[in-house]
Amino acid sequence: MGLRAKWQALDSTAKLLVALGLVPVVFIVGTVVLSVVIATVVLTFGSGAETAATPQADWGFNYTATNASSGELTITHEGGESVDAGPLAIEVGSRTLDWGTEGTVSVGDTTTITVQPDESVVLVWTGGDAESVLDDWDGPDA
Repeated sequence: MGLRAKWQALDSTAKLLVALGLVPVVFIVGTVVLSVVIATVVLTFGSGAETAATPQADWGFNYTATNASSGELTITHEGGESVDAGPLAIEVGSRTLDWGTEGTVSVGDTTTITVQPDESVVLVWTGGDAESVLDDWDGPDA
């Protein structure tokens, strides 16, 4: 006796009980599949929000020797987008310095640091999980 014949042999009460048993199972399976699809979409697109766009700005460097072994380097925001000072860092050899002020660095803003003439300076911006070099400068003896 095949499945179709067995189904037709059941009375209406038995068919109703089978149908009532299958509806919750189908609903639960459908809900689980839909939840997995939604979670995958949210996690895939949500992770991109952590990486901010690197600001596009122009920077100027002006070195003035104060003696034979050191000098002052003035870094100037010369154009482009304003940059949040928080994620802005100045790397000088193994030292990491902040911009020196809070808030936003806009066109015309400057900071001055002491460097040796053989050092290199890298202006770094960190956004989310990414780190970007905005500009760099090599000392006259580097």
